[in-house]
This record gives sequence, C-alpha cells and structure tokens, in this order.
Amino acid sequence: MSQIMSLQRLVKWLQVELKLSAPKAHDQIEELPKDVEKPKEYLDSFSLKPNPSLYQLLGRDKHLDELKQAYANWQKVPFSLLVIGEPGCGLSSFLLAGIQDMEHAVIIPDDRRIHNSQELVTVLSEALNLTQVVNRKKLIGQLSTGEKRVVVFENIERLFLRTLGGFQVLEDLRTIVNQTQKNVFWILSINRYPRYYLKQISGWRAFLGNAQPFELGPLGEESINETIAMRNMPYLPVFLKPAKISVTLQRSINQADKAGTQEVLKEDFYRQLHQFAKGNVSRALLFWLESIMGVRGEQVFLKPYAPSKTLNRIKTEKGMAPGGISREGLFVLEAIFQHGSLSVEDLDNVLRNSEQTADYLINELLKDKWIHRRRPRRGQQEYQINMMYQSELRKMLADEFNRQEKFD
Repeated sequence: MSQIMSLQRLVKWLQVELKLSAPKAHDQIEELPKDVEKPKEYLDSFSLKPNPSLYQLLGRDKHLDELKQAYANWQKVPFSLLVIGEPGCGLSSFLLAGIQDMEHAVIIPDDRRIHNSQELVTVLSEALNLTQVVNRKKLIGQLSTGEKRVVVFENIERLFLRTLGGFQVLEDLRTIVNQTQKNVFWILSINRYPRYYLKQISGWRAFLGNAQPFELGPLGEESINETIAMRNMPYLPVFLKPAKISVTLQRSINQADKAGTQEVLKEDFYRQLHQFAKGNVSRALLFWLESIMGVRGEQVFLKPYAPSKTLNRIKTEKGMAPGGISREGLFVLEAIFQHGSLSVEDLDNVLRNSEQTADYLINELLKDKWIHRRRPRRGQQEYQINMMYQSELRKMLADEFNRQEKFD
C-alpha cells in the first residue's frame, strides 16, 4: 500500500512540475478561514524527526561523498572529524545516512543527560557493547584494541555546563578521542553557536583546531523546493494572496490570467519562504506548515506565513531588548543557545540565580514563544530555542553581546 501511495505522490508531483496539472479555475480564491487542525497523514510527511531518507537528504550528495572520503582518509592517517551545523539543518539525518556503509558504526544520539564523567563512560560502554568498563582508563584500553570502529557523538555541547568545573566531562571526551583515534573514527557534531563560545577557551580552541572541521552549510533554494514538493505529494498547492501585497505584486496579479496568477503568487510565496529559512530546511518546512490555511481533498491552500511582530518591536523601556525581552531573559536565551537545551536547575547553576528566578524567566519566554519544551532527557525537562525565531534571536544576541563572528 505504501509503495502505491508513493507512486501516486510521484505521479502527482510530476504532473504539477511539468505543468500537466494545475488547480482548477474555481480554486483561485483569495480568502479561506484558517483550519485549526490539519490531516495527521499530511503533517507526518513534514515531520522534522531525523530520517536517512531521500526526503531528508536532497542536496546533500556532495557532503555525503566528502564524509565517505574523510572516512577513507582516516584509515590512512588517523584524525577526528568535527561536523558543524545549526539546529534544523538536517545534521542528524545526514549523519545517520553517512555512516550506513561504514563498518562497526555506532551513533550516540542526543537523548541522554551526561553531566559527570561516570555517566559518559557508562553511555559509551553501553552503546559500544563494551564489558567490564568501570572508568575512563578501562574504556580507552578497550577502544584502543580490537576491531576498528566508527563512533558518532552528537551535539557535544550538551556535555558541559558553563560553571566552575563544568567542563570536566567535555575534557574527558577530548582525552578519550585523542587517545583512541587510531582505532576509532570519531565523528563529533556541534552546533555553530556553542562552537563559537568554546573556541574562546584555550584548551578547546586547540582541540577544535586539531579536529578536521566539516561544515554542513545551508541548502540551496532548488533543493529546498524539491524537498517540499516531494513531501507535499500527492497534494496540489493553491497559493493565496499574502496578508500584505506590495504594489509590484498587485501589478503582476492584475496583468495575469487565472493560471498566471497562481504562478505569480507561487513565486512570491517561495521568495518569502527562502528569505525566512536562509537555507535551513527545517525552518523552510515550518514556514510551509504555518502557511497552510486548509486542506481540501487533494489540495492544500497556502497564505505566506507572517513572522510575529514581536521580533521587530523596538526598545520601549529601559533595560529591554528588541522584542520586549528583559536583560535577564537575554542571558537565559544566550545560555540555552550555548548549551543546545537546559533545564531550570541547569539555568540556576549557569546563571547563579535562584531556582524561582530561573523558573519565572523560563515561563516568561515560554509565554512569548521564544523557547519551547523539548522531549525530556532521562525524565528531566529541558528547554530549547524556538526554531521559528532561531535566526532572528541569534542575530539579536550577537548584536546585544557584541559577538564578532557572523552566523548567517
């Protein structure tokens, strides 16, 4: 059944792309009340969960070939690899796909809280099926002998807390990597923002410099368009007029017939989508989902998503940043960005506030949707940046804290 559905989706997609099929004339409507709910099957096709499938890897062929070549180079001259990306760029899906043809490859996913050395040793030994490993020395001994391995350790920024002594676990990982890389091809991943912070620390600057950097940069517009088109099959998109229409857009609409109007609106829709996404495939998919007004049969009606006006709110009160965020709120956002995600207890330790203060700030940021709850790690609730505001907040933080490195 799933193969039949996939074939139907492919046929529909080809019909639209080759202009053999188009929305009917009576569907060229300008307004449609936004549906509260959308079909689950449709939403599932736009899932952001890591998946090494064609849907997730369009436009990454070159990077996959480079990863394969890096593995071949390691077998001649040992080194570790540091894969750098931003949340939502498809990094986890890329790594899952990239190690499929590598022998004895294991991935350490981003689902465990590892805040002391023993937890690191336990997680690694369990994932690698190592026995009688009770400490770091025993772990290094077993990894240094026997069959060669590939170990992917995702999001190494989750291993540290920016506190006194909070870098010990990260230091332990560095020691393990340096002493076993002749027998283990280590692929470490890190988000760009915490990498910027860690590069300011002398010991880690040297380590990050020794590891071979591997940038997973933005996707091209064509690849993003193709990704959306494949996920949208077999539905036919109908583009509605945006909430605000420029004089140029209105002129183009006035000069077009009904079929031409759809092309004009489609072009404007994708222009806004790419301006918002900046090559981040997850942000592009979220823009599409937020733009859906409704699904009728096999047609999906889209009005370009308009980002919240809060992002553009100017400073109106002393001590308030753009968007109406307090100075204390900015420090919370900065800390979450540096670590990927944090719990209230973690924030208390990092910012040296009382737990009540951290809890209050978290609730304020949740209310304004700057952050959201992520899936719990070992039963502990953590919070991460809302990807819809990710690029804008990153720029705001860079401006407010005088960051020298540009992230776009």
